[in-house]
Amino acid sequence: MPATDVDAGTRLRALLRRLNPNRPASVTDDALPRVDRGVDALRSVATYLRADPNAKLLIAGHIGVGKSTELVHLGRQFENEFEVVYHSVSGEIGAHNASVPTLLISLLHQVVRRWNATSIPIPSGLVASAYELVSGKDTRSAIAEAVKAALMTGVPGREPPLTGAGLEDYLAKAVHQISLRYFDLAQRRSADVVGIAAALENTLKELANAVGRPLLLLIDDLDKIAEDDAALDIFVDRAMAWIKLPCAVVATLPINLYFHERAREIEQIWNSVELLDPLAMPPQEDADAIPPSASFYLTLLKNVGGETVFSGRQTSRLARDSGGVIRDFVHLCASCVHSVLDTGEEHVRDWHIKAVEAQRTEKYQSRLLDEDYERLDSIIRTQRGARTGAQLIRDGVLLSRRDEQGKRVLCVHPLVALLVEDYRRRRTPPAGPLPSVADRGPQGSR
Repeated sequence: MPATDVDAGTRLRALLRRLNPNRPASVTDDALPRVDRGVDALRSVATYLRADPNAKLLIAGHIGVGKSTELVHLGRQFENEFEVVYHSVSGEIGAHNASVPTLLISLLHQVVRRWNATSIPIPSGLVASAYELVSGKDTRSAIAEAVKAALMTGVPGREPPLTGAGLEDYLAKAVHQISLRYFDLAQRRSADVVGIAAALENTLKELANAVGRPLLLLIDDLDKIAEDDAALDIFVDRAMAWIKLPCAVVATLPINLYFHERAREIEQIWNSVELLDPLAMPPQEDADAIPPSASFYLTLLKNVGGETVFSGRQTSRLARDSGGVIRDFVHLCASCVHSVLDTGEEHVRDWHIKAVEAQRTEKYQSRLLDEDYERLDSIIRTQRGARTGAQLIRDGVLLSRRDEQGKRVLCVHPLVALLVEDYRRRRTPPAGPLPSVADRGPQGSR
């Protein structure tokens, strides 16, 4: 096996550190850079925010399509017009625990934290009021016992905090307690959120007055909520908790709810629901020329020094394999670099890509049953039944995108396509009837 020289190995490991599929682009200096995609959905969100400082907007899209990156970019784009508060639900309480009461509490923590970062002191009266409302000492706003227990159990210093820093510390401990527990849907729905909602509304109003400009809440990772009922409780049944907030809100929405039977209710409640599609994929390779649709992927790799590791043709191939889902593309590239390091090479070879493709296809295969293939086959052929395939859409097996004519279509992920074809072959009976026992002659004859 050829030995990788020190310079090549160092370069590959540095590239691998930047090819992190689980981190939004541009959040840190060593993260992937954001590449502008200039799509209508993002322009529409910006237009709403400029027109209405209290706009309530949702961005849906497949997991990994770039919603978190665009939320971070949106915050930077509007940082001179709004006081921006970015909230990563996965990083605070976990998407599995996201609910109206837990979100209100964790959002209040982030707002108080943002206020303290301005160095403008929080009025002591507001601190005391927020503490009473959150802790349930105000009898008008008692929180359900399950949530109250998470707020109070193990939180040292039960005395009311007297400063903004004290309130931030108290809320941080409360959020930590919530993140370590799981509340079933019944507990989440039974929680009385009047008090904590009032505390958040009051704090938002006072912060806007203190800084002299409107507030923008960016709520990330809500698209990762797995339970439909839990998501519907947030976006429909108790959506007024967000609609009444005296600020602009942009949050991510599970893509399966975009196709849900209650999707129309979501559109009626929120100002706008935008769908961020996968990127365009390069066409099948038939020459060495690199198509224009590969430019995004080529730019991304060039910005992290990957253009010397991947050829243009290989980049186009991996872009097709990703289905236009950016996180999938980055993950595929990272897996290839791993293989290059493991095999002592200096550049990606086609056989590295082939091995990575096989691994990813096997992963899909291990999760899919015959009924999934049957549903996929039916949806692809008829372009109907998105609701019945909601879980497949959520898992990224079935992709929603626009075709060359701009029409929305459902298509199978490229790395699953061969599995669907294999299912079709297995399902199709052989040509002509099978011979009967009588046609075979005496038993035992060859």
